Amino acid sequence: MKRICDEIKNAGKIAEFHCCGNCSTWLIDEFIDIGVDIVQLPMPNDKLLEAKKKYGNRLVITGGFDRRGPASYPNAPEAIVREWVRSN
Repeated sequence: MKRICDEIKNAGKIAEFHCCGNCSTWLIDEFIDIGVDIVQLPMPNDKLLEAKKKYGNRLVITGGFDRRGPASYPNAPEAIVREWVRSN
């Protein structure tokens, strides 16, 4: 994976990794070590805020929202969605 990330960066691109599941903190540490710039985490993780504080702008974390709340309901009002995104 590091060799792949190196090649992506050598081409002047951003390395993005998708994780289908709840990635533990040690995996986030590994992503940093191999050069991942963005990691997509589809499941909420109690350690996400801790990792974000630890790595700051070295890693963009996308996803990680609870998709079962009121903002996920069909036809959810925009105000509810905005509030949910800001609070998570």
